[in-house]
Amino acid sequence: MSFSQVSIRYMSDAHPALLGVSFSVSHGEVLAIAGHDGAGKSSILKLILGLYRPQAGRITLDHTNLRQMDPISLRRSIGYAPQTPQFFYGTIAQNLRLTNPLAPDGEVRDACLRAGVLNAIDALPDGLDTRIGDYQLKKMPLSFLKKLSLARTLIRPAPLLLLDEVMERPEFEDREIMLDMFEELRGRTTIIMVTNHGPYLKEADKVLWMEKGRVRMFGPAEVILQHLPQEYQC
Repeated sequence: MSFSQVSIRYMSDAHPALLGVSFSVSHGEVLAIAGHDGAGKSSILKLILGLYRPQAGRITLDHTNLRQMDPISLRRSIGYAPQTPQFFYGTIAQNLRLTNPLAPDGEVRDACLRAGVLNAIDALPDGLDTRIGDYQLKKMPLSFLKKLSLARTLIRPAPLLLLDEVMERPEFEDREIMLDMFEELRGRTTIIMVTNHGPYLKEADKVLWMEKGRVRMFGPAEVILQHLPQEYQC
C-alpha cells in the first residue's frame, strides 16, 4: 500500500483534509497512524476504502492504482473495523456473518474468541441468537460492541485490515487481545490502524504521525516514538 502526494478536501471552500501525504507499507507490516483530532487519520482509511477519491496524488495497492480497481473487488480485499460500531436489527450471528454469510458456526465462534468477546456472548440468555440493532444497543457496553465489530472483521480473512481506534485506552485484558492479534497476523496481513495508544504504537512496524492533514513524521516505530510527546509513550 502506497500513498504518493495525496491531497483531498471534502468541500471546495474547506481546508484540505489531507495535503501532499506520502507513505508506504509493505505486505504483512503493521502501520500505526497517530495524531491529534482532525489530523486526517480517518481520512486516510476512507481513501483506502474507496469512499472518496483524492483530488491529487496516487494511491496504489499491490502496485495497482486504486482508481483502476473494481470497487467491489477492492472492498472484498479489505477488512474494516470503524471507530463507531454499526449493526442492523437482527441476531448477533446475523450481524457477524455480514462479511462472510457462509461462515460456519465454528468460524464465527473462533472470530469471537480472538476478539475477546465470546465469553460475553455466551453469557447472554440467547447467546449468538441475541437480537441487537434496536434500543438494546444502548444497554450494551461500548467495549462489547467494539469487540463484536472486530470479530465481524476477523470472520472474513483479508490481506488488508483497517482498524479505526478499535480499542483505545483499553483495560489490560483488551490490550492483550489486540497485541495477540498483531502477533498472529503480522507477516500475513497488512494492518493499518488509527491509534494514539502507546502499547499499540510500540507494536507497530512503522508509525505515521499526522498534523493538520500533513505528514509530520514517518518511519520505523522505534525511531518515531522517540520524538512523540510523552502522552503517547505509555
